[in-house]
Amino acid sequence: LATLAACASGGSGSGTGDTGQTLRVAVKGGSGDTLDPHITPATQGDLVRIGNLYDGLTAYGHDGKLEYRLAESMTPNDDATVWTIALRDDVKFHDGNPMTADDVVASIARIKNPDNAAKGAPLLAFIPDGGVKAVDEHTVEIDLGAPYGPLPERWASPYLDIVPADFDPVKPVGSGPFEYSEFVPGQHSLFTANEDYWDGAPKVGALDVITFDDNQAQRSE
Repeated sequence: LATLAACASGGSGSGTGDTGQTLRVAVKGGSGDTLDPHITPATQGDLVRIGNLYDGLTAYGHDGKLEYRLAESMTPNDDATVWTIALRDDVKFHDGNPMTADDVVASIARIKNPDNAAKGAPLLAFIPDGGVKAVDEHTVEIDLGAPYGPLPERWASPYLDIVPADFDPVKPVGSGPFEYSEFVPGQHSLFTANEDYWDGAPKVGALDVITFDDNQAQRSE
C-alpha cells in the first residue's frame, strides 16, 4: 500500500493524472498511529504516511534496483572506512527551506539517540559517535573507523528518512511528494500535494489515508 500511494507522485507513476482529485487509501491502524518516521515501530498505515511525507538517501525502485534519492552519490575511500555522501542541491522541505548536510547529520543523530528508541537505530549502530560531519552545504562525511561496503544499501531502509534539523513530530515537515495537513490517529490522515517536489509534482491534489482496525474490518464483511 505504501507503493500504491507513492504512485500518485510524479516520479513514481505514469500519465498526467488530475491534480484536482484526492487519492483515498484504506489501511490498518489504531490509536498508536504516528507521523514520526523514526520513533514509533511502524504499522501498515504508518509506512504509507511516512513513505509519502519523507524521503531517504537511497531506496529500492519498483524494479528492485537500488537508486539514489536525496543523495546523488556515496563514495568510499580506498578501504571503505570513510564515505563521502554528495546530496542533491534541489531538495526543499515542505516549509520551503532547502535540505542541507546539517539536516542529514541531525537526522542521523536523532535516529542514533538512545533516548528516542528509534526503530532504525540498530541499522546505524556501526556508525561511531562523532563519526558524521557536514563538510559543506551538500556534502556529508561518515568516518566508520572500520571497513564497510554496503552503505548505499543500508540507507534504503524506510526507517532512515531525512528530516529537518529542527524537526517537530507534532507539525511534521519532510521533503516527500505530499505534505501534512490533518492527522487523527486511528481515523484518517490528509496530505496535500507538494508541488515543488524534487522528483516531480504529484498527479493528484491530495492523499487521504483512512484507518481501520481489525474489528471494523470484521464488521464490514
